[in-house]
Amino acid sequence: MAIPALVPIKSWSPFKINALGLITLLGADSIRKTLGQLVHSPWEYFPLLAGHIFADNSIADPIPGFVLYDITDGIKATDLNVWFTRWLSCQELTSCQTVLKISIRDSEKEKNHPPSTYIMAGVAIVLNTVLIEVPALIGDWYGFAASVSLVTLVAARLHILTTLRNSLGVLAAKAGNETKTKRVKLLITLLTGSCVSVHTTIGITLDCLLTEARPDSRKYHQAARGVCWVAFGVHAVSLGMACLAIEPILVALTLAFSVAAARDWTREGRETKEAGVGSRIIIRQHVLKTTGKRAETCASLDLSKDEKRSLIDWFIMPRPSNKIWWENYAAYEATMKNNPGNLGPWGELLQGAHEAYALQPLLGSN
Repeated sequence: MAIPALVPIKSWSPFKINALGLITLLGADSIRKTLGQLVHSPWEYFPLLAGHIFADNSIADPIPGFVLYDITDGIKATDLNVWFTRWLSCQELTSCQTVLKISIRDSEKEKNHPPSTYIMAGVAIVLNTVLIEVPALIGDWYGFAASVSLVTLVAARLHILTTLRNSLGVLAAKAGNETKTKRVKLLITLLTGSCVSVHTTIGITLDCLLTEARPDSRKYHQAARGVCWVAFGVHAVSLGMACLAIEPILVALTLAFSVAAARDWTREGRETKEAGVGSRIIIRQHVLKTTGKRAETCASLDLSKDEKRSLIDWFIMPRPSNKIWWENYAAYEATMKNNPGNLGPWGELLQGAHEAYALQPLLGSN
């Protein structure tokens, strides 16, 4: 029920803002990429922009262009899991120097929830309650509808994210089977053309990186998407019709929380390079002390003859006919194994070899 003393605030309107509903469409790519990686974010409990990405299920749209090479088993795949491609897109990966180690938590009871998540969830409950109560107190029912629909979007979004994370947890449990613990070396090429090397198990590769996480109940998932559509439509229409005292509050908070989620402010400045995806998957990052050449990445993988042959077939390593490259690669690989302290940049080594080869005819004529 409205409080009479506050009702005049509803009539305060020195100017009019139209087409505010368009603001709800902003930031779709950033929010889709941030939440689609299925890493727990404290900001997902707050109102965010682009609620339609859960309604139209574009959060699950694949990102083409990533290629996974299972060097150990000689397998090439282009259908990487959506969450993994979005996670890779969110990282500041060093070109051809980043090494990922993907593992699974031993205990299912240990969840990938940062401590800040519970604190932010409590703050979000209070804030969302206030957002609903304030328009009601001043008698702005369009503002009330905008606030209720915004909070409804939060609830539906949390349901969808939770079901996807639970599904990924089930896949992780399958990947932890004793028959799938063989260690494998992976090379993944990114949209930028650079690559990252990955150390993990065959189970994680097949069940988590190459198998999509699907909601357990398609019926409930569709219902949640339907709720998102209704809430998004109501919010887009009612936001522009709310009183001027409510509009800036809703817009400012939604924009602020969306920027915080996209920028991941709670993780900025952390030195740790570890991420928890879903409920059980752990990804650790390590950066090689190299110059970012693919040859250096390949040498760090300690490749066998069969693994080198696979990389040659995939045109990642040159053909055996390139004798200069292979002679220098063999020397570089041996130095990396036996005396890494004397390891020089690969580019300088190869350039010196080509210059020496070019001088051979001149030296022979003398």
